Amino acid sequence: SAPPTGKGGLSPVKPLITASPSLKPSRSTKPSIEPSWRPSTNPSKKPSWMPSSKPSHIPSKKPSNIPSMTLSSKPSSPPSSSPTNSNYPSSHPTKFPSTSISPTHNPSSPPSLFPSSSPITAPNAAFMSNSHGISFRLTGGVNYVTSVFDVAELLTQFKDHLQSYGVSWFIINLSSHYYGDRYLAPHSVLTNMSRGSTPKSVPVWVGADLPLESYADRDLFGEILDGFHSLGVKVIAYMSANSPALIETGEFTAYDYDGKSPYVDTCVECPSLTFIPSDCACAPSVLKWIRHVESLYGVNNVFTLQRAYAEIIVAEYAARYSDLAGFWFDRAEMADVPAVRAAVRQYLPRAAVAFNAGQRLPLTNNYPRMEDFTAGLPFWDLVNFPASHCRNYIVIPYQETSVDGYYAASDGGGQEGLSLGHVNYPILRRWNGGGLAWTARQASEWQQ
Repeated sequence: SAPPTGKGGLSPVKPLITASPSLKPSRSTKPSIEPSWRPSTNPSKKPSWMPSSKPSHIPSKKPSNIPSMTLSSKPSSPPSSSPTNSNYPSSHPTKFPSTSISPTHNPSSPPSLFPSSSPITAPNAAFMSNSHGISFRLTGGVNYVTSVFDVAELLTQFKDHLQSYGVSWFIINLSSHYYGDRYLAPHSVLTNMSRGSTPKSVPVWVGADLPLESYADRDLFGEILDGFHSLGVKVIAYMSANSPALIETGEFTAYDYDGKSPYVDTCVECPSLTFIPSDCACAPSVLKWIRHVESLYGVNNVFTLQRAYAEIIVAEYAARYSDLAGFWFDRAEMADVPAVRAAVRQYLPRAAVAFNAGQRLPLTNNYPRMEDFTAGLPFWDLVNFPASHCRNYIVIPYQETSVDGYYAASDGGGQEGLSLGHVNYPILRRWNGGGLAWTARQASEWQQ
């Protein structure tokens, strides 16, 4: 990639090899007191509301004092005073399709094979079948990259170096990496609520001390989506279910925690949010989001935060981007998976959806009737072994046990029960850094 310049230019990106095999599999809210959910400022301590072990993606039992979590239910009277932006939807959707099917997650079971005698027609992820895609991440919110990123140059490099090799789809992050507290596009609630959490159009970058309200919002994600759409290339949005509440990673990981953001004065904002005089160690973006959720749903427990993520964040973006081909949700164990899927399907019935909860082997249908393609992570953690290490080759034989590249729900489930085997390996030695992990010969052999 071309280096960034003061006049703009494509910023360096960290691409990933991502491929989906088919016939011949490829290899490649206002709390009365300090809220009980607020995590400790000590990164070594778990937040008090976090379970002792990772929760399943659907709670088997919820407290009796929270709203129903069925997909068809909503707050009886959504408030009309939510922060809005006239350029975007003024409220979150009020109705989602209902479902009586709950996904199961049993990674220890063997791959579920689609009966070879049953035809596979056109599942939502069919466009990924027998093809390759490229994925990369940009830091969201207001920063140098999102201000000067040159989308035209990105498209030129794609046409000159990748399109001719058959790369036909592209995964780009809508939320900022796996934290999920900043975005690459404006949002009707977040933009006004959390300063610096979504991009601004700054023609000439003059440093971090910007009068943000003087600049227009920039929908960088929308620009990238439109650009690739004009080339006939489909775009999949990466989003982290960690959400603006930072459910898993904790408040201390927020972009604006304890003065980390030049656009948020925590010593001014925190005392009114935490009710602790002279408190600077908080994340206003997290606390404001929790209060907003409580104002809508009446409570702010973790299950409600998961539901709000689907109905307020995911739904708005799905409603806006009609050309979006799919979503890849990270930290799926922190999501209300059926609610997230319903939010997507309400506006994008043909979008392909994947959920990553860290499952690696067997490569199989981890969320029957919920996912359309597998997350496809390397088997071994990249801290110890790069994606190209021979220990990670084991994913390839698993993919070769599929039928036409698909895995089905254990009871069949027809087309809705199919999940396309998708292998998502980084080009670099780590997810966000390190040198090139692959030789041309090895990359070619693993994709044959």
